[in-house]
Amino acid sequence: GEVIALLGPNGCGKTTLIRALTAMLPLRSGEILINGEALGSMTKPRMAQLLATVPQEEAHQFAFTVREVVAMGRLARSESFFDSEEDLEAARSAMESAECAELADRPVTELSGGERQRVLIARALAQDTEILLLDEPTAHLDVGHQLSAARLFRKLADEGKAIIVAIHDLNLVTTIASRAILLRDGRVAADLAAEEMLSSPILDEVYNVSFERFRGTDNRIRVYPVL
Repeated sequence: GEVIALLGPNGCGKTTLIRALTAMLPLRSGEILINGEALGSMTKPRMAQLLATVPQEEAHQFAFTVREVVAMGRLARSESFFDSEEDLEAARSAMESAECAELADRPVTELSGGERQRVLIARALAQDTEILLLDEPTAHLDVGHQLSAARLFRKLADEGKAIIVAIHDLNLVTTIASRAILLRDGRVAADLAAEEMLSSPILDEVYNVSFERFRGTDNRIRVYPVL
């Protein structure tokens, strides 16, 4: 029921953390628990039923259609080798939510960066997991699709999903997230409500930038670097 923004300068550990949470990187110590179950002891299919990820970018070597790529998110839930009607319906619904349904028959290799990003979001939605891990999901999107994605993530959280999103655009933080975790050198520098985080001087300290702050017409705080 919460969207958590991961913040911090380049190299602070945002992507590393997300990769650890998906078992793509081994842990040096400690453990990751999902609803009390250790991630390290899970099978890959079990893990795929609990969490989905959207990477910063993904290279597509084959000209699968968008519909086929999104349907691949159903692999951990499908009971048949070929896509069932349930899988196809889940893929259709996910494409509509991610605003890429009009691309369904296009080869994914022919899409722009922003279009591919919406397809990756749709694939994660089709996976139908409790947890979504998003690494810079709005980086390639235009302003309109950024706001649509922000509304979608908040809606999914309202429906009970847990969402962790690494993000560089600080002025999207309060639109997307209710809580923010600020990383510095691989450690947590601050864990605050999103509005508090943008107001806090710790933000200036960690980014090594002086920010000016004001409230927009939507009453959300905005930050701008002082040159």
